[in-house]
Amino acid sequence: MDTKDIDRKIAVIFATDVVGYSKHMEKDENQTLKSFEESLKTAGISPLNPIGEIFNPEKHEAISVVEDDKRKPNTVVEVVQIGFTIQERMLRPAKVVVPKKKGK
Repeated sequence: MDTKDIDRKIAVIFATDVVGYSKHMEKDENQTLKSFEESLKTAGISPLNPIGEIFNPEKHEAISVVEDDKRKPNTVVEVVQIGFTIQERMLRPAKVVVPKKKGK
């Protein structure tokens, strides 16, 4: 067995370990995220993910407007950053993208 074969085998073993570790980390991240969301819920903090809702400046911050005749104007079509409420009061508005009719 020459050094190229050894290097290839080491690379395969390393890649296999990295993929296995990556999958393990993804599972841990999901568990951590669920635990964090439960902690927020316990504290009375709720996420605000308004996709498809009518734009409301009290709850949403429009960071972009796109021209689109296929979608209803002033409806949230994309959420760039979710917002949060605490005990029904706004903690942070959701940053959103809304459409408008194409100008002529």
